[in-house]
Amino acid sequence: MPTRENWIAENIIETVWMQPLTGSQLKDCFDSIAAMLDERPEQIIHVLFDLRTAGTVPASAPLSAVNTGFMGKSNLGIISVTSDDRMAATLARIASGISRKSIVMFKTYDEALGCVHEATAIAASGQR
Repeated sequence: MPTRENWIAENIIETVWMQPLTGSQLKDCFDSIAAMLDERPEQIIHVLFDLRTAGTVPASAPLSAVNTGFMGKSNLGIISVTSDDRMAATLARIASGISRKSIVMFKTYDEALGCVHEATAIAASGQR
């Protein structure tokens, strides 16, 4: 499998891209995330992408993310991305502009994970 999507917390999906992806692999990955978001429709879910091993991000990624519907899910929270690839940052800005969803880029996994944990803490403090 070129990607792995799994729950790392009650409200955080981690997605690891282990190699550069084709268009159909992108669609499968985003469809999988959409299905996971559908499992918990009443809860805000943050997504952490780890692209460090993938190396590159296909130029079709923003459009694929939007077209699969995962970026339009009402329970999608922050999208946190670990990558030092400038093209990935550019594509994230495009996807964010199209979808109006927050995508935050980080060079280290720990920073990206910290971002989604902080978003969780802020949401929890607002619910009290």
